[in-house]
Amino acid sequence: MSLAVVAPQSLPQLRKYVSDAFGDIPNRQINPPEDKWAFNIQPYMAGKSKIPAEKSIVEIVPIQDLRQVTITWPIVFSSKEERELYRLNKPDYFVASLLGHEGAGSLLSYLKEQRWANALGASDNADLSDFGTFEVTVELTPKGLNAIDDVCEAIFSYIQMMKTNPIPNYVFDENLQLDELEWRFTTKGQPTNYVQSLVTAMDKFPPSLYIAGPRRVALLETPTTLISSDQPRTSFKSNEQREILKSA
Repeated sequence: MSLAVVAPQSLPQLRKYVSDAFGDIPNRQINPPEDKWAFNIQPYMAGKSKIPAEKSIVEIVPIQDLRQVTITWPIVFSSKEERELYRLNKPDYFVASLLGHEGAGSLLSYLKEQRWANALGASDNADLSDFGTFEVTVELTPKGLNAIDDVCEAIFSYIQMMKTNPIPNYVFDENLQLDELEWRFTTKGQPTNYVQSLVTAMDKFPPSLYIAGPRRVALLETPTTLISSDQPRTSFKSNEQREILKSA
């Protein structure tokens, strides 16, 4: 169990409040339930998953008037150390930035030129102990709905281009510098949202990163690669990434 408290009182006073309110709760030294299955049982098993994770198509009829296609990649981790390294490296941040770019030459600009799409978003989605997911969602036009195969082909072609062509250093530098500026000049938000982010971060990051962990990209200085995968529909793998700025 994790507890976070945000209040205007002094730290000694808050410590007393917490001690008085929660000090009698016994620590039974029980491991988290996921320790029994995380990294031991594969989250996606061929022939056993209700919705197959690889090379499958799920058609949904929404109640709301929507036209969109979502492509989801499962990201399966083999160990707790690999999971923690992924959270610190955040390769999904750079992948999402490149796929979600809206300027000239971007994937979205091409889809708009073909009159297939109105909007595109890319980001991580599920974030569990031993696996996560990465998604690309495209809001389609009526013409795009009829050209769904061409839209998917464009997405995979763009990913293939990212894999086969070196990504310029300025892409990493620009994203890291913008992220650092956003971090340094973060505006004060609602206490309820802030305390929820803190208590979530306590289960994912070491104490020194409870605040910065969910908000900053430059958490780890290491050489790695952005994407390397023979089956891009299956997973994004982080093997090599540009060295994170040390003094951004």
